[in-house]
Amino acid sequence: MRKSLPALAAAGALSLGLTGCYGTFPLVRKTYAFNKQVSSNKFVQEAVFLAMNIIPVYGLAGVGDALILNTVEFWTGSNPMAGTTHTETENGAVAASKVLPDGRLELTVTDAEGRTATTILERESDGVSARTPEGELLGKVAMTERGAALVGPRD
Repeated sequence: MRKSLPALAAAGALSLGLTGCYGTFPLVRKTYAFNKQVSSNKFVQEAVFLAMNIIPVYGLAGVGDALILNTVEFWTGSNPMAGTTHTETENGAVAASKVLPDGRLELTVTDAEGRTATTILERESDGVSARTPEGELLGKVAMTERGAALVGPRD
């Protein structure tokens, strides 16, 4: 009984630390996305899917997510695979976008003079809202034939 006490204590500590959040499984999702991009032919996708299960790519991705990435996400609140995308414009401005842990999209634009503006896009029941990082409503995003347009502010 005394030999199993440390193992029981460790299992209890892990169960308390890992309850309530099972993570977003980013590595498994990227693995599935890779399979979908291999071909538009469903038979090819099925063959790749079966091969990736036989070789255990999906299994290894799931274990990596469960033991490493989801644990990091649980304790830090951020997805370690959700990187920031940077795009530089012709006039020297840089736009950076990243998906926040709660699913909202953060857009930050820095102009050539170094001035920065950040907008948070959030899906709502009536469309998409654009807000400041502090939560102030800037407006709603409306889709038009020419693209997206910011309208508002309105609730």
